[in-house]
Amino acid sequence: MARQRGGRIVVDSRSSAEAIFTFVQTPNHVLHGLLSVVTAGLWLIVWLVIAANGGKKKTWKIKVEANGDTTVAQI
Repeated sequence: MARQRGGRIVVDSRSSAEAIFTFVQTPNHVLHGLLSVVTAGLWLIVWLVIAANGGKKKTWKIKVEANGDTTVAQI
């Protein structure tokens, strides 16, 4: 597992010619904390829902063809 700014990258599967990985972007806890203070705790509900869902997830597939061409696609 590799770290990326604001999230992490998880390799789901890989072979000699392709890899599938998921980028999981974690919530900005400092921003949500400040919003919770400014709104007297009302934003805390939104923050808890976002944190419970685990953040945004995007899955990508990288494939290398026999001739060396590389394709990247979001799936």
